[in-house]
Amino acid sequence: MFELIGSEASYLRSLKVAVDHFYSSEALKQTLSQTEHHILFSNIKQVMVASSRFVMDLETRLGENVVLPQVGDIVLRHCPSFHSLYVPYVTNMMYQEALITQQMQQNKNFVCSLKKLESDSVCQRQSLKSFLVLPFQRITRIKLLLEVSVQLVCLEMLLDFGKVKREINVFHPPSVCSTRHQQSLSGASRACETTGNGEHVQPQDVLHQCFPAYFQ
Repeated sequence: MFELIGSEASYLRSLKVAVDHFYSSEALKQTLSQTEHHILFSNIKQVMVASSRFVMDLETRLGENVVLPQVGDIVLRHCPSFHSLYVPYVTNMMYQEALITQQMQQNKNFVCSLKKLESDSVCQRQSLKSFLVLPFQRITRIKLLLEVSVQLVCLEMLLDFGKVKREINVFHPPSVCSTRHQQSLSGASRACETTGNGEHVQPQDVLHQCFPAYFQ
């Protein structure tokens, strides 16, 4: 669980750069309309807040038991928040990518402002795109994270693993995925990432695996 805590803290630090440096930049805002700014960043600020709360809970538990902190119950408690924030963020990725491409080709003020922001040392030579893809990269690990956490909870509380695992899939009432969402996820597949074993992970596959109840 030390790896979980450390990786989430590192993820949060990067999200803060995305929000404090890029999202909050007045110079960048002036090059975009309000709608375009929302498409570019979606709900990344809310994602950062959720990660901050998650890290706070994890660090509190670590302070209570440094030797072997059990955090399965904490992860499960944060699942509804993850669901409500990451699904719309990943769904928006196709529009986000299209907007960046359009602005880079047609908006010189945007390009100038963005290059100036990216050249700042706080970015450590990382582009805006590399920060915007962080939530997607993080969600690819959520399914494994949940399964490990469920096993921990079951061991702690002597519960049936299969039964508790099924509960993950019903945090929210089953709903039909709209055509618009399906189209969005299909388009977002262009932003696929590669996992450690070389397999390509598509955004829609990640969402189906992590939040199956959403697509029933």
